[in-house]
Amino acid sequence: MQTTTGARYAWRSAALVCVLVAAAGCGGNGTPVRDAQAVTDEVATQSDAVLTMTQVKGKVSGSGATEVSCNYDNDDDPNREMLNMWSLHGLDNTVLGKAMANLAAGLPEKGWKVVKNGPDRSMSRSQEIQAVHLATKTQLDATWQKNLQRGDPMIVFHVYSRCFRKPSDN
Repeated sequence: MQTTTGARYAWRSAALVCVLVAAAGCGGNGTPVRDAQAVTDEVATQSDAVLTMTQVKGKVSGSGATEVSCNYDNDDDPNREMLNMWSLHGLDNTVLGKAMANLAAGLPEKGWKVVKNGPDRSMSRSQEIQAVHLATKTQLDATWQKNLQRGDPMIVFHVYSRCFRKPSDN
């Protein structure tokens, strides 16, 4: 049976989501109870480690970890995650390319399992690295936005915790 290219990519994307969700321990009744500040600190520590692995110095923009619902359709869901969105910019694409290569090489050495290192689904087919930290289940999504037509090139990072419940929600 022959499938269309779109169906193949949809299947791969669905499989990748399943791998990340299973590795991170999100969903279901087994959501661990954790202190929100401890989770925030964990995400900040992993974000700092990710930046260090790039081995480049540039401008970093971001506001720190934010608590969000694991269920994007229901903000009242007690399953929460900490999300730290930030970017590395002020560097040319040659340096950012080296940063992505350094990151891809450094993640396994620091306890991360890389589940994707390749083009994203955008029209520009930007390089994307997705990984899960095996000990903490913290997840990473790093996308190199070359911005060849306009704007400054940058790497956009999403570092987020596995889902958890606060002790007060139990």
